[in-house]
Amino acid sequence: MKTLILIFIAILSIAPGAFARSDHRLTVRTGEQKIAFRGELKLEFISVLEDSRCPEDVQCVWAGNARVKVKVIDWRGAVKLLEMNTTSGPKGDQFGGYAINLVGLTPKPKRKGARYTATFSIERLVRRGVADLSREDAPYLARKLERQAVAAEDLGPVECEAVDNIRGTVNR
Repeated sequence: MKTLILIFIAILSIAPGAFARSDHRLTVRTGEQKIAFRGELKLEFISVLEDSRCPEDVQCVWAGNARVKVKVIDWRGAVKLLEMNTTSGPKGDQFGGYAINLVGLTPKPKRKGARYTATFSIERLVRRGVADLSREDAPYLARKLERQAVAAEDLGPVECEAVDNIRGTVNR
């Protein structure tokens, strides 16, 4: 019975780290690019395609909608262009194991040529492990891990094992 209780406690202590969702908020101005999740994802706010939202200091019957164009680049260099809306239509999309949603857009229409600022919510959907790697991902990850270890001037046993596991994925 004690063994079962210990196993249950061990599972509960590990589970939050294995299944926790990470959520980042990025605030990006038009034309800017920001990085999330330690470089695993880059998001560039390209433009506002349309903005029919109610201007500031005006009472409107309908709140209106703004549609933005965003370029997302994942850690392998894959690119996807997304269109998101503030009110009607899709407010987000998924790409590279992440859910990306438009949370806010400022300023409301007031004058021509205003530089917009968008806030995005980015949530990691999947936790990557060595078993999830494709053959093309493995060499990239091995080099990245070796560079990080060299930069820290320490390649400990855990890092060595991770590099060996990643290389093993390539040789299968």
